[in-house]
Amino acid sequence: EGFLTLTEGREIGRRIRAARQWRYTQAELAEQLGVSKSLVSRWEAGSRQPPLTKLGQLSRLLRKPLSSFIPDSH
Repeated sequence: EGFLTLTEGREIGRRIRAARQWRYTQAELAEQLGVSKSLVSRWEAGSRQPPLTKLGQLSRLLRKPLSSFIPDSH
């Protein structure tokens, strides 16, 4: 944690939410990932950053390339 700016963290959260909404509720996604619904909510709000392992799982579950969740560097 701490390697992304607040803006980048929020952008990851926005991208997770956009990819999730048409396929899962927060609770359903949390269950698939083995985390709490509140943690998924914090990821989407940008207040927490998912670890790379969870981003990989998100990529598979949401059928999006891993790179689609990572904001471009400066």
